[in-house]
Amino acid sequence: MKKQFLAATITVIVFLIVASVGIAIWQLGGDEDTVHAGVDNANLQSDNNAAIDNNENGETDDQNGADDAYVATTEYVPEVVEPQEPEAIRQLRAMINFAQNRLDLAEAPGEVVRVGRFYQADQDVLEAAISRATAVLEQEDLADIVAEAATYELYQEIQTFFDAVIDPSNRYRPFLEEIALGEDNPPIRELRAAWIATVLNIDWPSVAARGTTPAHVDMQRAELRQRFDELYVLGFNSVIFQISPTGDAFFPSEVSPWSAWLTGETNFQGRLMASDGTEFDPLAYAVQLARERNMELRAWFNPYRITHTLPQYTGGAGIILSSTGRRVTSLAEIRAEWAQIPGTAFYLFYDYVKIGENRYVVDPGAPGVRDWIVARVMEVVRNYDIDVVHFDDYFYPSDYVDRDTFDRHNTLENNWATNRVFPDTPQGRNDWRRENTEMMIRDVQAALRAEAPWVKFGISPGGVWKSATGGNTGLDGGGYDAGTGSTSTTTWSNYHSSWADTRRWVIENFIDYLTPQIYWDWAHNTAPYGHIAEWWGRLFHDFGPDGHLRNSQGEYTNAQLFIGIGLYRMDETNLVHKWNNMHEWEGQRTIHRQYAYATGNPHISGTMTFTQNQMRPQEGPGFRRNGMWPTMYNLSTGLWRYPALVPPMPHLGGIAPAAPVNVRVQGNTISWDNAEMDTSQLVTPRYFVIYRSTSRNVDIYNPANIVAKVPAEPGQVGYSFVMPFDSEGYHFVVTAVNRLHDQSAPGR
Repeated sequence: MKKQFLAATITVIVFLIVASVGIAIWQLGGDEDTVHAGVDNANLQSDNNAAIDNNENGETDDQNGADDAYVATTEYVPEVVEPQEPEAIRQLRAMINFAQNRLDLAEAPGEVVRVGRFYQADQDVLEAAISRATAVLEQEDLADIVAEAATYELYQEIQTFFDAVIDPSNRYRPFLEEIALGEDNPPIRELRAAWIATVLNIDWPSVAARGTTPAHVDMQRAELRQRFDELYVLGFNSVIFQISPTGDAFFPSEVSPWSAWLTGETNFQGRLMASDGTEFDPLAYAVQLARERNMELRAWFNPYRITHTLPQYTGGAGIILSSTGRRVTSLAEIRAEWAQIPGTAFYLFYDYVKIGENRYVVDPGAPGVRDWIVARVMEVVRNYDIDVVHFDDYFYPSDYVDRDTFDRHNTLENNWATNRVFPDTPQGRNDWRRENTEMMIRDVQAALRAEAPWVKFGISPGGVWKSATGGNTGLDGGGYDAGTGSTSTTTWSNYHSSWADTRRWVIENFIDYLTPQIYWDWAHNTAPYGHIAEWWGRLFHDFGPDGHLRNSQGEYTNAQLFIGIGLYRMDETNLVHKWNNMHEWEGQRTIHRQYAYATGNPHISGTMTFTQNQMRPQEGPGFRRNGMWPTMYNLSTGLWRYPALVPPMPHLGGIAPAAPVNVRVQGNTISWDNAEMDTSQLVTPRYFVIYRSTSRNVDIYNPANIVAKVPAEPGQVGYSFVMPFDSEGYHFVVTAVNRLHDQSAPGR
């Protein structure tokens, strides 16, 4: 087995070393990790290959000349055949060259590997390993088994060296076991979600498609379909679609105006019509696209934010102020216009919509604000077949001034969660703010449970609840008092900066899932990815069914933990957020390890990736240069090489449908009948899963056996699917899955 692994490993490495000192791809046997060099190195590799081809042609010409000389002289010239180097020795030599190449790059400052990315001790270890391998190579009569052993030992040292470049301070290596578990065991159940951000036209629609003419609408439809197609190809099973980023709507609403990020103006009145005469409803179309691809549709709201910052309206193509027909020049203009539009925050809460962090934010403590947010959410739930209501990380701005609201509305009647009046102290005012957001979240949850209990509710706040005091994380029996937190040292936290007690929401079951946005690398100085992800995982375990802690009601948490991953951090052009100037293969390895850790940690149920625009393959050379699209493509062919079903949420009351019946196969077509007659939302099939195996006992817990997921249609009994292969030699089963992803027994 080791010999086969080495053969696969070295075959790739030999090609790389011959081609270029820049590494284009590193793919090792069953390890799906890949390491990519930049476009410049890839071009260099291509040029080197061309040079090799030219040399080979030159040798052929020389040989032809020798043949002519032979004819002229009729003199016999014996052919000289160089002895063939044994394969094991050739592989060892290639591995030594590869290791030396990495060491040379590490020692040389410049654009490829930046100064300070390695500790000297890491370089010394690799240099010693190269020396040992070289000594083996210089032995006379070197046996294959000795060469193979030396090759494998050096390969392991190179792997350690790769780990060191990501984590020079040795912070994340305690998580290697969980990372390996994720890499080696693709799961059958895992959330793989991606954000499609509409604010600022980050992901959709493009600025060019922003507008209201039929030509604009045609572009919007085409672009949205393309975005869903791209996510589907990469293996995502859920989409977080932003439908209300700034108190507005990406659908015809009775509560909110059309979004300027869609129409290009602040108060468009009318319908969006395509060139074929059909009306375009972006949210309805997104639901359709998700259903066709068996992807969840998560409707994403920003509850408190009413505008963005002024430069986002005035820069680029600019946003038109509808009342004047001219471009926006101040946020006050938007305030004045929206104050005349019934249903908007400015109309309803004019004195309570204030500037915070350079944008307008509705005051969470003002009377009626919670009801207004619930109305926005429930309008969508009643009119669209969404799967999830999702809130993002914008709560109280860190610089928000609300003293007047506290003085007027800090009352027993308003503070129903704790039924107390908060003291007029800094701590009291901060606790009052946290309660305001908590009451809003509990109101939304109550409305969903009463009217649509199958719709999930989750939030993706910033990654840090709060940093530990004196290193007390509250783990390992330390308790969960107010002084605990993760082993981060950042001064920003949800608890103290946004006045959002995200940990309490989990413990008390106010939400169905939490997705902390841990958008930092493993070696981050104040918020390392591994330590924060581990803290959240331990929290969910300790308050979960198998843990030893319970909430104020004596219950365990039903919530699930997903991890938010910031793919955009790989962007070298982003001077604020770039990951320590990492060359792209380092960023790719960092990202892949983050996904693998989330898969391997049993307390984490999946990931959400920000943002879709960063993983698009056709957005120009910058995206390929920075390695974001190749990173996701290699993830889709590696760790995500098999499909995964979204984890179920048993606490929501879903019931697995009846198993399909009359499963039959003819040629490459499989057919079956739906046997579930209950059409309620908690039971009726949402999709069917086809499994195949060479074994008669088809394992439906092995994702490698999944052939396809087929959407269910209301009222339809008979289904068929044409498979891209012949069925001979395989056994098949089909399962039915409801919208909460409860799966039936296998049907035959």
